[in-house]
Amino acid sequence: MKLKLNFPFDTSPKTIAWFNATMVFALYVALTILIAFLNKYVELWILILLSIPVYIFIAFRLAYYCLDALVYPKVKLIYKTIHNLKGPAKNIDYVTNSYNSRDFLKKINQDVVSWSIRNKEEIESLKERENFRRDYVGNLAHELRTPLFLVQGYVQTLFEGGIDDELKSKYFLEKAAKGVDRMVNLIEDLEAITKLEAGNIKIELKPFNITALASKVFDALDDKASEKNIELVFSRNYAKGIWVNGDQNRIEQVFTNLIVNAINYSKPEGGTIEVRFFDLQESIVIEVSDNGIGIDKEDLPRIFERFYRVEKSRNRKIAGSGLGLSICKHILEAHGKVMNVRSVKNTGTTFSFSLDRASHK
Repeated sequence: MKLKLNFPFDTSPKTIAWFNATMVFALYVALTILIAFLNKYVELWILILLSIPVYIFIAFRLAYYCLDALVYPKVKLIYKTIHNLKGPAKNIDYVTNSYNSRDFLKKINQDVVSWSIRNKEEIESLKERENFRRDYVGNLAHELRTPLFLVQGYVQTLFEGGIDDELKSKYFLEKAAKGVDRMVNLIEDLEAITKLEAGNIKIELKPFNITALASKVFDALDDKASEKNIELVFSRNYAKGIWVNGDQNRIEQVFTNLIVNAINYSKPEGGTIEVRFFDLQESIVIEVSDNGIGIDKEDLPRIFERFYRVEKSRNRKIAGSGLGLSICKHILEAHGKVMNVRSVKNTGTTFSFSLDRASHK
């Protein structure tokens, strides 16, 4: 049966030391009196010899039980806090085994340090999430405010008499319509990225000709590219076509976002956007490369974040929702792939990803 000691006083190291000293002294006095009494019947040296192990044993047990009653409960409480325990037997056994080990203080220190590091990492992660949430809300408000104020201004002008001038009213309505379209596109992109992150958009993997798809995107964006004196080209002739497995509509969205992004961040004098394909037996690597303004090295890790813009001035000449690259990243992750990027400031940027090769009969 294990002895349990309850101390009505504080359990500071000094108090425990005084208690042990007092008890050891009392034990010493008691043994001295006992030896003096028994000396009438037994040789003194025999009594002293017999009392030594008794003295050592009782002093040891006294010190052990003091530690057991005062230190162990606090150690157990620390372990419960560290491991988020509520008293499961297996966890209590773990605490007991650690406490009974040869160097339990070292073990406790290791666990506390480990817990402290883990806790610090969790706190830093929470801070990063909070900063991301704050930036996200601020960016979203900014992206919506700009077209909303434009629409509000044009509508207000019409109310103040601009509607009487047919040419001006048509101009203002066209501008207002563009602002509305921009907000609609932003909301649609937000809805798409939310569904992609939640896994609510089903990816239908089917064989399709990716070179034909790229040509289709080129045709759709040719006018937009020509306005900025940009040429859309393939690295070589892909007349035979290249077949891959993927969701054709989603990969078309990836191509469109990458090429539009390259057009928006082209140099004033224009340039070239080139699409390349590389055969790696089991997969096909696709690259979309431009010779535009490029991306700073410190911006590269963040370009796939929502609303992150490499142009800190938020130049309104650069259109878009700020979600295109983030959508591309999530579409490829839904395919089990990743998007890579390499860039040199004022030289150009290349985005690349891979898709599984498909056979075509």
